[in-house]
Amino acid sequence: MLPYAQQQEIQNYIENISAEEAREILKGYYSALEHYSATNKASIKLSPDERNDYYRSIEIIVRIEALERNKGSIFRAKRRFQLVTKTS
Repeated sequence: MLPYAQQQEIQNYIENISAEEAREILKGYYSALEHYSATNKASIKLSPDERNDYYRSIEIIVRIEALERNKGSIFRAKRRFQLVTKTS
């Protein structure tokens, strides 16, 4: 997963965007996850940069969803696991 500093950077970014921007960002990151999922299913190994982008995508999705639902760390942990499992 991502280091704490990167998680905080993402959280700060998400707290400063509008709800409309968040929805648009989610669409893009869901598409990115579909790409990574297809790559994983094709047994193509992700490069270190791609792997970092993959985890950033998951973190951004999780943080936006948690903020929209007014949920905390337990929700985020469960949702991270769901997304990783779904796309692996």
